[in-house]
Amino acid sequence: MDNPDPDRQRLEALLDKAEIAELLRRRARAADRRDLDLALSCYHRDATEDHSGFVGPAADFVRQAPSGDADHQVKDMWHGLGPTLIELDGDSALAETYYLALVTMDVRGQLHEAMAAGRYVDRLVREDRTWLIFKRTVIFDWSRVDPSGEKFWDARGMDRTRLHFGAPAPWDMVYQESARS
Repeated sequence: MDNPDPDRQRLEALLDKAEIAELLRRRARAADRRDLDLALSCYHRDATEDHSGFVGPAADFVRQAPSGDADHQVKDMWHGLGPTLIELDGDSALAETYYLALVTMDVRGQLHEAMAAGRYVDRLVREDRTWLIFKRTVIFDWSRVDPSGEKFWDARGMDRTRLHFGAPAPWDMVYQESARS
């Protein structure tokens, strides 16, 4: 009987968890930079999404998500990911990731700043040595919406011409830097 090397098993588990965490960070970048191709590459072809009242194919959610609906148009988005707990089971895994999402949205003609905090609960599968999201459920634990106020850099009197601002793909600085490497 073949005895597996416990150190090798621990190393493989650590590598799997690192790959899964990287996948979840790429998915957050895709949302914030509105990078449709990157977002779709994070999901299994049969993946589902249960997010903000949408339940169905993940590809359908990703394709409609940046626009919002007629009364709530998303202008800017930023996701901060907190701790991720990953449970491995062969070629499948369960990940729970804490998030804080900050959104600027137009609500019937007026800008509002929204914050939502919660957890992404992702069922993942490994296919052809690549981890992919198979099912994502978004859990809301906390939220707040306020009318949009003065921007931090304006309140501080910063020179906007000397600042770097986020932009959708491919115009965001991270895509420009990536193209240079």
